Amino acid sequence: TLPDAEATLRMAREALQAAHRGLTETRARHDALVQLQAKVAQPGEIGDWLKRHGLADAKPLWQSIRVETGWETAVEAVLRERFSALAASADILRDALAEPPPAILALARTDVAPGSGGGTLRAKVSCDDAGWSAVLDHWLAGVDAGDDLGGIDVRGVVVSRAGHLLSP
Repeated sequence: TLPDAEATLRMAREALQAAHRGLTETRARHDALVQLQAKVAQPGEIGDWLKRHGLADAKPLWQSIRVETGWETAVEAVLRERFSALAASADILRDALAEPPPAILALARTDVAPGSGGGTLRAKVSCDDAGWSAVLDHWLAGVDAGDDLGGIDVRGVVVSRAGHLLSP
């Protein structure tokens, strides 16, 4: 009958629209990953720096993790620059602190057991507003601070006065 055929056609159109939406979302994710790969694999000064420090073939964190579908944006939002972090030994970190990279680059020491830092970053920040103070307590929780990061065993996140971040 005509009403049955129209209902079947309507359902087929809805299925086609859903497939198009899925394809569009998949293309958007693919394009975002391609852009991220291009940003991480920058040639030029950062590429030369990575070669000099033995990190040219290092695999960034994002290539080593699997994220549950639908949680990709949340993980990237929390990890931020650490999403493209490279694993580095204590010697490479020391060299990197002596000759900082020409671009923002996160290095993580993955070959160390928990140790001790040199004070907290939160202790270096004061705030008269109780609301903002609570926010800072949360945002800076677990971040140690030190002037010289070369000899620090990383237990949590550690930041130098120059903004160099180390994390376990």
